[in-house]
Amino acid sequence: MDLSKPLKIENCSPTIFRKKLVAITGGNSKNNQKKYTVEKLQDGTVLEIRKPGFKGDDDFQVWVNDGSNEWMPAFEEILKDFSHKISMDKVKFETLYYDFICKVFKGKDPDDLSLDVKTDGVSYEYILKVLKWWFGEEDCNYPMSKGYQGRKMIMYRIRELLDDIPIVTVIKRAKVKGKPPSPLADVKYIQVDELLKEER
Repeated sequence: MDLSKPLKIENCSPTIFRKKLVAITGGNSKNNQKKYTVEKLQDGTVLEIRKPGFKGDDDFQVWVNDGSNEWMPAFEEILKDFSHKISMDKVKFETLYYDFICKVFKGKDPDDLSLDVKTDGVSYEYILKVLKWWFGEEDCNYPMSKGYQGRKMIMYRIRELLDDIPIVTVIKRAKVKGKPPSPLADVKYIQVDELLKEER
């Protein structure tokens, strides 16, 4: 029985999106989370957020439910999928990155994009809707307004893949706890920073 409540929050600028997410009422403990259905995919799969998560009152978890199974999507698996897409057709992945991921990163809602693109591996729709909520989660836990990387942490790792950093290295850097890993010389992190220039 699904006890989650429907919650519709369209993507918007990172600052406003974070405020909306912080305002969501959570349960009274990590063992008594409130669940909200936030996205529905074309195949009937739904995305949920569960609050609070494990990093504080503003944290939440992103879950996927396809009707028979539920799981937390893993950043490592998405990175592996991206690595595969790049190895198959880097030009097509660049289209995914610039025309879709960058737009969601800046605040475009996935439902406002054309998601019926055929691709090997994970669908564009799944990727973009998960990323929307991951970006928000990182901003809640590590606010850019307080000098943290927030959603940029995710994009920096994707940018590293795009700039030919090996997947093993990127995954290792994604798992670093505490202080973020030092920038790599051959990666265009500035491209990510420029996307959020108006947020400063």
